[in-house]
Amino acid sequence: RDKLVTGVQTCALPISNLMFWGQAVMALNPQVTYMTDWVNAWDAQNNPVDYDHAAADVKATELMEAAEKDQCKQTAKSLIAASDWSVLPDVNLTNKADFESYRATLRAYILNPVTNPVWPVEPQPVWGS
Repeated sequence: RDKLVTGVQTCALPISNLMFWGQAVMALNPQVTYMTDWVNAWDAQNNPVDYDHAAADVKATELMEAAEKDQCKQTAKSLIAASDWSVLPDVNLTNKADFESYRATLRAYILNPVTNPVWPVEPQPVWGS
């Protein structure tokens, strides 16, 4: 594990996304059992493994986007569950339509999650008499 490789290429991802880089390299190259310094890959016999850095960049970006979309979906599910009370038939809100619109936006994110959602602001309840 203490092997060094000179002239190492680096990945194009920001440092905050490096965990996806390792996952990508290992997904594309099943013979890789561990990595050092997020770039050098090794097999079970401690032999260096060459791999396509560009393909790893693409795969890492795909993995990162999938994680972001999953987070979007989970957040939307949590927010919609927290507002379930607002659409019950015995809740007397004068702004029920605002809650229905809010929940429709959240449902859209559950069905079609995105990487950078613009979250709606939950309406404040306005109680009827």
